[in-house]
Amino acid sequence: MENVTIIAGEIQYNMYYTSIIELPPDRQRRFFYGNLISSFEYITRKETDTHIYWAVSNKIPKHYNNKLFYHHKHTQGVTYDKQTKNVKIWFGEKYYNLSNIIIHDIYKVFKIDWINTVPMNIQTLINNTIFTKIIKGKITDLRGLCLAYFKTSPYKHRDVNVDLFIETFTKNMVSPKAFTEYFLIAEDCNDMLKFIIDNTDQYGGFYNYSLDIFIRNAIILDRPVGFKTTQEKLLELDKDYSEIIKKQDIIYEFFKENKYD
Repeated sequence: MENVTIIAGEIQYNMYYTSIIELPPDRQRRFFYGNLISSFEYITRKETDTHIYWAVSNKIPKHYNNKLFYHHKHTQGVTYDKQTKNVKIWFGEKYYNLSNIIIHDIYKVFKIDWINTVPMNIQTLINNTIFTKIIKGKITDLRGLCLAYFKTSPYKHRDVNVDLFIETFTKNMVSPKAFTEYFLIAEDCNDMLKFIIDNTDQYGGFYNYSLDIFIRNAIILDRPVGFKTTQEKLLELDKDYSEIIKKQDIIYEFFKENKYD
């Protein structure tokens, strides 16, 4: 049994391939050299008795020896093994680079509806390993997704409260990955999450370029940041940090220039 379904690009497929490939050679030549056909992309799902394959494919028209043909190339794909329930993303690709159409179709096929309730910013935490666990049914909700991410995150040993994490990034629309440096330098990550909640506006935004600079300066100086305070006080502290870094750079350049050991 083999069943192929075009899940995106069917109109282009029929317009630029199906209706052209059966034409007489003179009409094919007219279409090709008259620039009436072009390359196109389409997405398919193919199911056999043992596997399901999703693929993003390109067809590029060529004309040689008075014959029209198409160069076919897969650019992305996913394979599901029905026996092992393993999922393989082709070409060493990462989950976050996959076509959204493929991702949505996979979740639809396996009736994984809960993923649609996960905020998009938290969905950015899904990697290839988490994706496989979702398909296998080992991760079945938002909380499980976040806990799975914590196990491999840069701050996996920081005792982050998962419920507070979810509350923070349900209110704040920015990807948690954007705050990785905050997690790394925070004295207490949960205080930092409360800080983000307190400083998130009504539109789900939280961004302060100057605060980002302060966080990086704190990391440079290896000085953990206490977040039981205000943005203003942290930025006041950054004046001292910037001055210290500036002096350190001057001293470093002096010794380098004078070749002191």
